[in-house]
Amino acid sequence: MRTIYMEYLTFFLYTILFILVTVPVAIVIFDFFDVKFDVYGNYLFWFIALALFNALLPIQQINIFAGIR
Repeated sequence: MRTIYMEYLTFFLYTILFILVTVPVAIVIFDFFDVKFDVYGNYLFWFIALALFNALLPIQQINIFAGIR
């Protein structure tokens, strides 16, 4: 049981590390091409939110309708 929690923790930490590396790189690339933050900022925030949802939400979904008869 302990290894499952460690798997989730490492996956979450890898996600945070991926975000911390990817976001500054994307900002530098967009600044190089002179694209304003107003244009790509919302997409960047959505990307961060999707990555965090992927890390935080459970892999196996619980079916609440399976027990209803």
